[in-house]
Amino acid sequence: MSQGKPFSRKAFINTPALTGARWWQDELEADPDPFSRRNALKSMLWIGGGVLSAGLLASLVCSVGGRDDLEMQSAVDALELQREEGWDVGAMGKVLHFPGAVSHDARGQPPDGMALRSLSSGLAPTQAELTPYYVPTLFQAITDPNNAALLTQVRPVDTPEMETAFDKARALLSLFQEASSPRDIALVVDLPGPQAVAFTAGLAELFEPVFLFDNWPHPAGVVPSHLVLGAALFYAPLLAESASVRQRPAPPLFVVDSQRLNPYTDDPNTFDNRYVAKLPSAERLKALGVKHVLYINDQAGPELQEADDLNEDIVAYQAAGVDTKLLSLRDFSRASSEDEDLAALASGPRAAPIQSSAVAPPVHTGTPLIFFYGGSYLSHPAFWGNYGWYSTPRSASAMPPARPVSRGADFAPKLRPTVFSSRAVGGAVSGVGKQKPSGFGRVSLSSSYHPSAPSYTGGRSGSFGRGVSFGG
Repeated sequence: MSQGKPFSRKAFINTPALTGARWWQDELEADPDPFSRRNALKSMLWIGGGVLSAGLLASLVCSVGGRDDLEMQSAVDALELQREEGWDVGAMGKVLHFPGAVSHDARGQPPDGMALRSLSSGLAPTQAELTPYYVPTLFQAITDPNNAALLTQVRPVDTPEMETAFDKARALLSLFQEASSPRDIALVVDLPGPQAVAFTAGLAELFEPVFLFDNWPHPAGVVPSHLVLGAALFYAPLLAESASVRQRPAPPLFVVDSQRLNPYTDDPNTFDNRYVAKLPSAERLKALGVKHVLYINDQAGPELQEADDLNEDIVAYQAAGVDTKLLSLRDFSRASSEDEDLAALASGPRAAPIQSSAVAPPVHTGTPLIFFYGGSYLSHPAFWGNYGWYSTPRSASAMPPARPVSRGADFAPKLRPTVFSSRAVGGAVSGVGKQKPSGFGRVSLSSSYHPSAPSYTGGRSGSFGRGVSFGG
């Protein structure tokens, strides 16, 4: 493939992504884009920073001398480009790297291609009322006919960070179980992708996972989404087992990858596969019977807040009467050996480890806890004393946290200006991310136009061009 001649950007085409939750696309129809990407490329000659007159256009075409084509630069949606040309467009032959790759899943079994191909259906919500909010984009990358090379590269991933996230999820699960497993709450888990999957697996006996991974991996991607696929492949059997024993109706657990907003500046060796999270509106949550939302991240420091693209959503929940609080996973810390012994006595016989190849029980309630709220088994029930939504037999007499905890229980969401803020007059709080900010999740495309035979050549505008090989 040849390198195109550099030209300045003449058009910025804002085409919508081709995938997403069904309710999300319904909302987008209120403001349809009148241009398809291919029509936009044909229209570039008169669309730019201003409008060129027909006479000027004719003079440009006639004055090119020995050339009979014009090259233009435009920005296109990264996911749309991948769907048209393959997940590794511009980087064919590049190998994905999988830190923490293992040869088995969470049950000690070697996964096969069928396990990977079935992620999209196998990890879908089992409750019909939650299906509209499921965003299977990332899992669908595996089954796309253009992505055979991706299927051969993905490996199960299990890292120490994932194991810690799983163990902290078990600690949080125990608190909900002590509170008689309430059904009027929704969780929003906003952690780095692999840890988010692991944390979800630890809670899936009680909560129904709703994954919101809305991009495809790329060898030079800003977001390392291939590691999310590896984590999902590892925990798939555990998630399936939990689904088989989970009571219905189960409260929803919305799962997003905090790396979706990774910092990025124009880089010719980087593919901008970032995206915005798509949470249901406050009205839709209330229709599901949700009265409380617990937003979970791993922030440190006194000032805790939700991610920028979720600010308006979280504020809307609170404004609609859905009480919303924040939990930092740093509030769960490893206990002393004495505390672990107390927890082991309280939880009963230990279940088989999840990596064991032996036949293990489908649930892991008996697994002793090693993390506790406030760092102690005796302070663990103080969680509900701080958050106040529910009470347990031990919460009233719980010891104060042995280690400092955040002020997430006092979290009060407030609107703040971000690149994702609504442009509606007065500010809208019904949803966020309906349109990506300029330059977010988009790549540059250089085109050569000929009236009789449009074609595309490589080119960049500080980002990415079709037909260009990646270096670095």
